[in-house]
Amino acid sequence: MEVGLWIAFFGLFLYLAIGLGISELWYRKKLFKKISRGEMFISTKKLERTLFYMWFFWIGMFPYKYYKLT
Repeated sequence: MEVGLWIAFFGLFLYLAIGLGISELWYRKKLFKKISRGEMFISTKKLERTLFYMWFFWIGMFPYKYYKLT
């Protein structure tokens, strides 16, 4: 039982680490490039909310956001 708990904890940690990496390293970088070029405008509140949601729900959001930004 204890081993299963550690595996579940590690799986959750890995899931959140991947989500954080995608939202902070990739998505924020893409958005800042588009904002600095003047191609789009997004409020700070909406940006932070989207990054927060992407951290937890990246499996569903990442493909959509990827194709939307490219």
